[in-house]
Amino acid sequence: MSETEYNVGTLTPVYENEQLVDAMKRIMTEAGETELESYYKSWEDKFDNFAYRKYYVIENVIYEVCNTTSEPGDIFEANRNPDGTISYVTSFYNGGCSFDEALDKAISTLGA
Repeated sequence: MSETEYNVGTLTPVYENEQLVDAMKRIMTEAGETELESYYKSWEDKFDNFAYRKYYVIENVIYEVCNTTSEPGDIFEANRNPDGTISYVTSFYNGGCSFDEALDKAISTLGA
């Protein structure tokens, strides 16, 4: 059933000096996902499914999602923190927007 979600959390970078697809494979392998099933086109495709609400990719950097839910509102905000994490607040109707789409909107408020 669709409803309004309100999320508050942080995105923490989880790898350095690694090719994006290699980092994706490493994260999934550490979680026990070692095979690329035939219904996935690539490791990136599998990661998109695996990572939903756990990891988020911005400009070739994989961030771990630390999220809590609270009261509904209507918000898409993000802030860069000095330690390299990104704090976010989102509120959206999940029948018309996904968690990743909400993060996309929040991250777009950062500028570049």
